[in-house]
Amino acid sequence: MAAYVSPVVEGKVLRHRGGETRVLRPGYVKPKHEFNYQQAVERLPGEDPAQLNDPAYRRLRIITDNLKQEEHAIVQVEEIRR
Repeated sequence: MAAYVSPVVEGKVLRHRGGETRVLRPGYVKPKHEFNYQQAVERLPGEDPAQLNDPAYRRLRIITDNLKQEEHAIVQVEEIRR
């Protein structure tokens, strides 16, 4: 409840409710991997030798591998938060 004050007398500044935080947890996790074309030059483990000449296949394979790593990183962070 607000206190009644006289128009002649100054009022006091109210104190805000606050708290203390010791751990900062982000609202979301967003790991990133870059794709450079030097990665597409080397053969990946388990890659099909018949499709080595197709650069689109290798690019898709690298991007898929990066997505798997990022999903794994997100799952690890979610397990730590529990």
